[in-house]
Amino acid sequence: MIRQSFIKSTIALLSMVFFVLVSCSDDHAAPENGTDDSIQNIEVPSSDVSSPIVSGQMVVIRGNGFTENSEIWFQASTRSTGKKADIISYSDEGISFIAPQMSGSCDVILKQGGNTQALGQVYLEERDLAGMEEYTYAISYDNEEEEYTSPVLYRYDYQSKNFEKKYDIPQGEVIKFVLPENVGNGNIYYFKRPVGSKNVNLFRYSIKAQQEEMVCSDWLNKFTNVAPGMAIGIIENTLCGLEASIDKGFEIVSFGEDGKTTLLKKAFPYDAINGKYVRRFYCEDDNLTFIYDSESRCVLTTGKIRFEGDNEDFDCLLSLNLRTGEVKMLRDEPNDAYYYEVLATKQGIVLVETSKDEYKTTLKLINPETLEIVSALDEVNQHITFSIYNEKTNSIYWERDNGTSNDYIMEYSLENKEISVSNGSLPYIEALFSIKY
Repeated sequence: MIRQSFIKSTIALLSMVFFVLVSCSDDHAAPENGTDDSIQNIEVPSSDVSSPIVSGQMVVIRGNGFTENSEIWFQASTRSTGKKADIISYSDEGISFIAPQMSGSCDVILKQGGNTQALGQVYLEERDLAGMEEYTYAISYDNEEEEYTSPVLYRYDYQSKNFEKKYDIPQGEVIKFVLPENVGNGNIYYFKRPVGSKNVNLFRYSIKAQQEEMVCSDWLNKFTNVAPGMAIGIIENTLCGLEASIDKGFEIVSFGEDGKTTLLKKAFPYDAINGKYVRRFYCEDDNLTFIYDSESRCVLTTGKIRFEGDNEDFDCLLSLNLRTGEVKMLRDEPNDAYYYEVLATKQGIVLVETSKDEYKTTLKLINPETLEIVSALDEVNQHITFSIYNEKTNSIYWERDNGTSNDYIMEYSLENKEISVSNGSLPYIEALFSIKY
């Protein structure tokens, strides 16, 4: 009788202990404040050994309920203390942050309002991004027809200053610019009009695998006036876009699976900039990319802007702060600039300002957050347009015909301020880009 009573008491005690353990292990079953503050509609980007998220890359998790007090932690195992991620931005649609230096499968944990919540699991990989080789490529065509539809990838050699044909890109008309992803995958992004189509779609091409896939269709409104896209750029090694309209204002989005976009930041109160009402803004067809400065967390985009009371559009440079949502503007008040471009260099953010009336280009080092001129670097007797920057050579490159029927590559060295021209040429250069992998 005593033994049976002992066994019953023991079972009851173990049941109570089990109940307590289960209750304690579920941090979200009953938040301390008595309300359900958990994030809803969570979507974590897919990743695995074959397709990892690279440490230092921006990660975007979709969901509703993130706040300015949200903390994201990565935990490799239940015994590890974990690492806190650097938050970039949050919105009604999700949260973005930088993946910490870790490798392997990691649980992503949210700490918010005194509670914790497991958001999902990702696979991280550490890479030596600084030690990667950097290459410059050109996209040309195999024919000289009026409508170019057979793009070819050429590698440009810094030493010989000649071109080497590498790969044929699937048929279609590439639109002026190529955006590289510098995490070792060898991926590039471009807008392209497929053969027989009127739509301009956004594509990803792997130089390593020589494969092309469509990111999304008809996103760029410069050609259809329907979709919201204005320009694309790379934010912390992740493809993002700029969407803008008078009704919605400026919004920075990231591209996810199946071309789905997630709002990262509404960049400014769209009714005014510097106290003036914006009647219209657009990125020109000649500049469909933006630059991101990781230190200030600012997106820099060039285009044309018109305020209430203006009779014409003015060239301008806008800085959209992902931390604060503030916007700063540099506008060509005299209206004598032919073209604005921005390059991220080792020296800092460089404004490339090409003159309209004279054959010259001014290079200025600017503060990406305030757009104040830090220093004037040089005045070059060239029209520098569609330019790119190569960190390895610390040079600016652009294409020019030099008065011939072929296109050459021009190089301006930021080290010695000298200009040189390539030995080789191509019948036509559609786009240049430099990429690390």
